[in-house]
Amino acid sequence: MGSPREATRNVMFRVVSASAMILALVLAAFIAPGSCARPVPAGHHAATHRVASPTQRQQETRGDDPRPLVGVLSQPRYWTGAPDAPGGYIAASYVKWLEAAGARAVPILYTDSNITIQRKLSAVNGVLLPGGDSDISPGTSLRAAGESVVRESMAAASSGEVYPVWGTCMGFQLLALAVSQNDAIFGDFDGPDMTSKLRLTEAAKSSRMLASIPPDVLARMTTSPGAIYENHAHGFAPGDWKKDARLLETFGEPVALDVDRGDRPFVALVEGRAGRVNVYGAQFHPEKPLGEWNPRLAIPHDEGAVRVAQSLANFFVGEARRSPRRPELGGYTEDDLVMANYQTTFVGKGGYVDTHFDEIYVF
Repeated sequence: MGSPREATRNVMFRVVSASAMILALVLAAFIAPGSCARPVPAGHHAATHRVASPTQRQQETRGDDPRPLVGVLSQPRYWTGAPDAPGGYIAASYVKWLEAAGARAVPILYTDSNITIQRKLSAVNGVLLPGGDSDISPGTSLRAAGESVVRESMAAASSGEVYPVWGTCMGFQLLALAVSQNDAIFGDFDGPDMTSKLRLTEAAKSSRMLASIPPDVLARMTTSPGAIYENHAHGFAPGDWKKDARLLETFGEPVALDVDRGDRPFVALVEGRAGRVNVYGAQFHPEKPLGEWNPRLAIPHDEGAVRVAQSLANFFVGEARRSPRRPELGGYTEDDLVMANYQTTFVGKGGYVDTHFDEIYVF
């Protein structure tokens, strides 16, 4: 017979063993087949091992898509201090803007064939038309690619499908001209490198976009002169916009206006008519407070400006989540498409000598 101390240890051991068995049974009851727990192969960390099969993706995407893919249209390189880019470039700040709201970017090259562009449009949940300083006049490859994007969104809307398109600065101009087909309404403005605020119109009262923005952020957008960043030399006068039947049919009245340095008003924010088409345009740059750091520019980086940028990204990516499209519809996998296949080039290094961008993707 053992000592009292040994007997106590034996009793404690039996109690601990019994407790462990009970805990194992409880866990087994909760971790059943079909639950979120999955075996992790040897050599992999559970936090990083994530592969979604087409079947899993379809199961996950009933309702809002938790894995939205947004196409980003490239454009010709327009400055000399960057690597050759036969397929154009995409500023990394647009990719960061989308990623900050939970989407992944997919490059759509303006030089791609019509077939390739259509395949990619079938595979993504929406498209971003970025800003820049490229030629978007009729007959250019960039104009043709932009028009393909807009036609796709409108065709989707006609069948009741959500397929959002967002245009920023030049991308907004490309979006509007693709709808209007009237380049005579495209005017000159003195709006490079300035901070400003939005002047809401009567149409703002029914704006789904603005309704999604927290009240304090919306108040900042309309009262703080440093809320948004403008950087453009062209745009649309409100009077010209209101005379264009196609623009009014697609967008209606502008949601917000702004003024340039000469106090000339221009269209600053638009959205497609409710129930008709999911297209949105901003003459200002919501991506720059999140991803461009050139100290020579007046880009605001305070918390308020960042929240404005984030709120708009959240809205657009939220619209993309509603799209039913999948990579498989274009004959792709997610890995085939995403921007992670490419590396950025730090073109701002050394003082932003020939560009106002920090990083770009070249194709």
